[in-house]
Amino acid sequence: MRVVLDPEVLVAALQAKAGASRVLLEWALLGEIEIALSVSLVLAYEDLLLRPAAPPVPGLSMADVRAVLDALCAVAVKTGIDFRWRPILFGATDDIVLEAALNGGAGAITTFRPADFEHARHLGVRIEDPPQLLDWLRSMECDS
Repeated sequence: MRVVLDPEVLVAALQAKAGASRVLLEWALLGEIEIALSVSLVLAYEDLLLRPAAPPVPGLSMADVRAVLDALCAVAVKTGIDFRWRPILFGATDDIVLEAALNGGAGAITTFRPADFEHARHLGVRIEDPPQLLDWLRSMECDS
């Protein structure tokens, strides 16, 4: 399954030692799920994670965060933006997430704000919060 992580999910994955967001990140880094990334989405990740004023990941240096981003980029499916879908959602970053999913052939987006992505459901993309997506992926694993 190919998925797109909303930037806030990536932040949560780095902040926590456990939890669904962390498991999804670990699975992506291990190649157990595919992550679709566009240049715009990586820039959105960097914008949120590498802010010098108030870094959102206590205990990790900027070098640590860059190493995680580099590792994620190394295993991700690189997605060009062949078709722009903006504006369709409420925020610019949400549109970037949706564009990465649609252009990258992702079957799901994971976000803490599924209601903000409601229009994406009509485009055939599954929208789940991290625990729901993790449960769904585990159930698919059991079915196969």
